[in-house]
Amino acid sequence: MTQIQKGLIRLHEQLVDAEQLITNMPILESEVDRSEPGEMVSFDFQPSTTPTSIAEHVREFLLGDIRSMIESIQEQGNQLTAFGAPLWAGYIDGYHQKLKEADEQPSRMSQIQTLIQCVNTMLLAVASPIEIHLKPGQWQCSFCTYVNEEDQHACKMCAKKKQR
Repeated sequence: MTQIQKGLIRLHEQLVDAEQLITNMPILESEVDRSEPGEMVSFDFQPSTTPTSIAEHVREFLLGDIRSMIESIQEQGNQLTAFGAPLWAGYIDGYHQKLKEADEQPSRMSQIQTLIQCVNTMLLAVASPIEIHLKPGQWQCSFCTYVNEEDQHACKMCAKKKQR
């Protein structure tokens, strides 16, 4: 009975990992004219350990099958619990607790994506040139960009000498 429980737990974990991997895959974007069905379309295939993108209809098909298998394994595990299977009962309780916690907190991936968006916004702000309109009698420091009055021979902000 213990080996059966361990096998179910391992299979459940692998299916949950596969579900998460497929869910997080970006949708394959192609410039395919879908108005003419039956045409063969070739994509440049780059072998890798994990696919970089997936067609939306393939994603939905795979997720449907995987979720069905997960549900079936959970039913089998629950039947084992009726016969006294403590390993499965403990595992599935922990799994449901993790799902509950994940629903209550933003995912790690969404936190990372939010951070990346903030950094990109800051970089754009810093990298974007700001157009300065100098009034007559002003000069802009080439070091710190502070706008100084013409009679200043050094920058008021950083003390660098005025460039001629």
